[in-house]
Amino acid sequence: MKVEEVKEEIFKHNKAILEWSFRASGRSTRIVDESIQHLFKTPNEWITVIDHYNSKMSNMMIVKNTERRLKIEHNLEIDVRTVNGKFQIKLKDYHKPDFTEQINFHKAAIAELNFKLKDSKI
Repeated sequence: MKVEEVKEEIFKHNKAILEWSFRASGRSTRIVDESIQHLFKTPNEWITVIDHYNSKMSNMMIVKNTERRLKIEHNLEIDVRTVNGKFQIKLKDYHKPDFTEQINFHKAAIAELNFKLKDSKI
């Protein structure tokens, strides 16, 4: 075996050990969590998804996990596109919920309850 071949084998071995030591550390899960939070903060903007390995397969895994979590946890879908070889995602047809009607209903109910309590002899 030539010296260069030995160096290459050592490099491959060390790289495999290094990659294995980072497996199951939760970094990809945190990236998915951060992506979901960012999508909710900026629902109509495209965000670029990059995993800690920054390979096409690992980036695609982040996109798929984000898509799966949004569907299961929030019943939402995402649009996916690639720009310069990078995956970008955004929420599909997302409109922030308007709770004005519910808030006004609760305010009226509280006001009525306060009025009744004020007139009661309790």
